[in-house]
Amino acid sequence: MIEARGALYCSNECAHVGARQGLGGKVGRPSCVVVIQCANCSIELSLPPSRIKNGAKYCSAKCYHEHKTATRVIERICQLCDRRFEARMSRVERGKALYCSPECARLGSKSERVGRSCGMCGKPFEVLPTHQRIKNGGGQYCSPDCRYAAASLSGTVMVPCRACGEEFRAQRSRVERGRKLYCSEACKFSEQVRVERACEHCGDVMILIHTRDVEDRRFCSRRCYDLSRPNDPEILAHMARIRNMQRQKKQPTRCEKILYDLMDEAAPGTWEREFPLFYWTVDVAVPRRKLVVQADGDYWHGLTAAKAGKSPSPSVALTIAKDRAQDKYLAMAGWRPLRLWESELKQDPQWCLRRIKAMLLAEDGDD
Repeated sequence: MIEARGALYCSNECAHVGARQGLGGKVGRPSCVVVIQCANCSIELSLPPSRIKNGAKYCSAKCYHEHKTATRVIERICQLCDRRFEARMSRVERGKALYCSPECARLGSKSERVGRSCGMCGKPFEVLPTHQRIKNGGGQYCSPDCRYAAASLSGTVMVPCRACGEEFRAQRSRVERGRKLYCSEACKFSEQVRVERACEHCGDVMILIHTRDVEDRRFCSRRCYDLSRPNDPEILAHMARIRNMQRQKKQPTRCEKILYDLMDEAAPGTWEREFPLFYWTVDVAVPRRKLVVQADGDYWHGLTAAKAGKSPSPSVALTIAKDRAQDKYLAMAGWRPLRLWESELKQDPQWCLRRIKAMLLAEDGDD
């Protein structure tokens, strides 16, 4: 019976009414609807009692939104032109909706503006008293540029320059650390104490700023320092110790052994192997001729990748860059670098011998 009632009636109320009238399930579906008017457009519509009980009173969603919007809008009077206009309740509750148009709001707000002076440049300007910045203690600057300039000067103090005595603005943290003492680079340069000293290698006069490290400054440039190293007894002794240690620890490779045999034939008794020179230890050096001969492996120095037409790996590329920097430095120091590939030493040692002899003869021709 409950299922029959649910199939014939729209609600339990209609089911009870139909049962009292003796309709039951013998007669067709009864007409259990209620006629009401739309709360917005007054159109008649028929709804079941259950929907009316749940608060249905609009014919469509459009009427529902129009009616809800109309109840949220109230009528106001413009404070400038006394014209009537409609405004939302939410704006009225926030203290807004005082004027009927933007023109009236602009004209009406002029009489309410408060005069202030810019905290950065001192220029007078006007702001609204109800402005949120004024309520929060803001509105102190006439433009964003003045506001940004004031923000950049926060945490600064005025201090006198040690050289000229003129006051300038500096960061408080730098002043507390004793850093910002001069107003300009010219004043800082004029106060620095200078000492004259002659370079121990070339004799040129150096003008040095007096610091605690001035006593350690012996050379005017890196070149003079490097050129003076072979004549320094302490450096020579240190390099000799390094050379002996390297000879004991390292065993020569196959291509290095071939290179040593070629040097015995080209310059017997005048060359040295594993020779410490500046920042490196070269394979072979002829100190009297200032000649450096290196035996480079094909893979690790980039020849294999160059023959294959491929880009070298990062480690090989780093080795190539170091080789170029080494050759450039040695050339600047007066040494002549010569590099022979591993494949050349193994396949054609006589050609390598001719190249070494040509470098030695070229030095003799220069002399």
